[in-house]
Amino acid sequence: MSEVKAAQPPSVFNITVSASKDGIRAGCDFSGYRDKNEYILQLYLTKVEEDGSVSEVASMELEADASGEGAGQTPWTHVETGVYKASAAIKKYEGGNLTETVFTDSAFYRVVKDKDSYIVEPCQKEPESGPQTGGISREKDSEKVLRGDESGREYPPCGHDRVFDIIQEADPKQDALMEERCAKCGEIFSFCYVPNSAYAAFLKESARAVLNAKEDKILIVTDRWMSFNREVLDAISARPDVTVTIHYRYGGKQCEVTVPAGTDAQALADENGYCGFRCMQSLYSGEEVFL
Repeated sequence: MSEVKAAQPPSVFNITVSASKDGIRAGCDFSGYRDKNEYILQLYLTKVEEDGSVSEVASMELEADASGEGAGQTPWTHVETGVYKASAAIKKYEGGNLTETVFTDSAFYRVVKDKDSYIVEPCQKEPESGPQTGGISREKDSEKVLRGDESGREYPPCGHDRVFDIIQEADPKQDALMEERCAKCGEIFSFCYVPNSAYAAFLKESARAVLNAKEDKILIVTDRWMSFNREVLDAISARPDVTVTIHYRYGGKQCEVTVPAGTDAQALADENGYCGFRCMQSLYSGEEVFL
C-alpha cells in the first residue's frame, strides 16, 4: 500500500525591499509551491509606523512554474520617506477554509525619498510598539517573553487564543480583509485577504440588482468577472420582465451580451451551477463595445 503524504508548505527566502526611480517594491524567492489547492503564497509591501502598526502599500499573489520554484515582486510604488518591510504570507487551506497563515518577514528598511529617486537601507533598530497600539508583534511561541505594564511590573505572556475576524467586507472589486488576533490580549498576528470573496460579493450584488430592478432592463458592468452562478441565474428567471445586459472584459476588449426578458436562465447552468458570459454570447446577441 502506497503512503499518501500531505503537501509540504512552500519555502520563502531572499525577501527584501528594493528601490528604483519608479518607487520601491517587495521581492522574494520561493520553492516547493506546487499545490495551490492547499497553499496560497502572497507577498506584501507594508509601511511600519513608529508605534509598530503596519499598513499595506502593495501586494500580489505569487505564481510558480511546474517545478514549484519562482520569484515575485510587488509593483513599483511611489512612497513617502519612512520605514518599510516585505512580508510573505503562506496561507494553508483545508476544505476551502483558511486554517493557518505563516509569515516570513524581511528586515526593516529605512526609505528616503530624494527628489526623483529613493534610498533604501536596512534599519538598525525596529520601530517600537507603544502601549495599546495594536501593533503587530510576531513573537515565536517557544520564546518566554515577559511584558511590562506602566508601573514596571512584569507578568507572564498570554496563552494566545487565536481567532479570525473580518475587518473589511468584500466588494465586487476587492476581497474581504481578515485579521488574525488573540481573543484574550488583543495582539494582532496577521492580515490576509479572503480568496474569491470579491467574486461572491459580485454575484450577490448582481442577483440583488436583478431582483430589485425598477425598470424593464438593467446593466451589469464588470472588468474582472466572467460568469454568473445559480443565484444570479435564478434571479433572472424570477424576473421574466427584465432584460439583463452585461458589459465584461475578455481578451483585452470590452464586450457586451444581452439576456432577453423571459429567458429561462436556470437552464443555462452547467453541472456546477455556473454559466460563463462567453457561453451566453454564443446563445444571445453580443458584440464588442467601446466605453
